[in-house]
Amino acid sequence: MGQYYRGVVLGKTTKKAKKIIVRKAFCCYAHKNGAKLMEHSYVGNWYVKEYEYALANQFFGFPFVWASDYADEKYDTPVYKKALIHIDKQTAKIAKAMGYKKNPNSNWGAEYVKNGTYVSEKEVSEHIPYDELPTYKYIINFDKKVFVRIPEEPANPYDENGNYILTIHPLPLLCADGNQRGGGDYYGANETLVGSWAYDRIGVDNELPDNIKTELIVTFKERCDGGKGDDFKYVKHE
Repeated sequence: MGQYYRGVVLGKTTKKAKKIIVRKAFCCYAHKNGAKLMEHSYVGNWYVKEYEYALANQFFGFPFVWASDYADEKYDTPVYKKALIHIDKQTAKIAKAMGYKKNPNSNWGAEYVKNGTYVSEKEVSEHIPYDELPTYKYIINFDKKVFVRIPEEPANPYDENGNYILTIHPLPLLCADGNQRGGGDYYGANETLVGSWAYDRIGVDNELPDNIKTELIVTFKERCDGGKGDDFKYVKHE
């Protein structure tokens, strides 16, 4: 079956207190995306850009994970379920502001009602507006003291056959918890790195801290596109 993911910013005391506190999570449906890992893990994708912006500003250097519903529980806590509760609360506030009310006889696909019309939580989420967001250069892992560059979108994002070219974004994959336990997961080049940054303190920026000099050089490419094996490397910059 398909496995679903949500990016989750955790409280700064998470590791010390052995307690998971969800500080921020976004709804993928609000950004017209599916919930499977390889339905949204691409450069320029608006769902991923929301996390870039969060990790570059209010939550710079916070513990972070791209949590899945099949992953093992961290510190005996269902991170994915906690993220959904957080998202549901956010969605409820937005729905109320849009004039929707909770359906007292709610069932799946009819959680809200407005003027006699019943809609799903997903349909409400799809009406959530989102703003233009900046692009960034680096993802920084403060625990491992390593950074990785965010690939740039190609100037011409179409191939010779008119197909749109997708570039895999390293943030969801490096921070994914539970990869290869369900449909829609990542299989391809450098898959041993997937999840290796999960729950670490992560920041996104256009400048690097003075004490972060080691670069992870990696390209993720799915097997269907010819990706296989490991060819990543670490380079120390003076």
